[in-house]
Amino acid sequence: MVLRTLTVLIFVWLIAGTPAMADAAWEGVFNFQSKLAEQGNAESQFKLGEMYEEGLGVEQSDDLAKQWYGKAAAQGHAEAANRLNGYDARRQARLGRSRQDQARREAEAREQAAREQARREAAAREQARREAEAREAATREQARREAAAREQARREAAAREQARREAAAREQAAREQARREAEARQQAAREAEARRLAEEQAAQEEAARKEQEKGFSTDPCASPAARFTSTCRDR
Repeated sequence: MVLRTLTVLIFVWLIAGTPAMADAAWEGVFNFQSKLAEQGNAESQFKLGEMYEEGLGVEQSDDLAKQWYGKAAAQGHAEAANRLNGYDARRQARLGRSRQDQARREAEAREQAAREQARREAAAREQARREAEAREAATREQARREAAAREQARREAAAREQARREAAAREQAAREQARREAEARQQAAREAEARRLAEEQAAQEEAARKEQEKGFSTDPCASPAARFTSTCRDR
């Protein structure tokens, strides 16, 4: 009755508590059963055999499990005798299960490692893809900047050439204007000189005419019409 009560308490503790609390509960049961078993309680001796066999509340031990099963069987505990007789078969089955569990855990570990490896490889591929995209974007940006720089240089060169041509055109126009103004001044000077010469010529002719008229008034034979005068023909 006591064992059943303890079993129910441990079950409740296992459901509601933490693993550490469960371990502490099993240790309490083991200590309780140990005291009764040492007093010769066959049921407690049987339970100790079970706890040693399963490693509940104590380190698993086949020898101690058999020992306590044997003590309980010696007192006529039938289930303990059955457990003792079938112990080696159960041990082999337990070892088989243990090996299966080990194989399962190893398979799970390999699967987990494969998934982790696949995840890392996928992450590496994604990282490589991002880096490739970043390099491609950097290359495109560099090409765009170089093209922009070339276009800017071309425009600046074109602007300088345009400025040079405009300056040359202004200089040419200034030279042409200066040439025309010089020619105009020369033409004006020539025209002024021609007028001066014409005026001098006119003045000389006027003076000659006046001088001739003066001579005619004093000498009729000096006039142009003197040849028609009989008195002047003989002279």
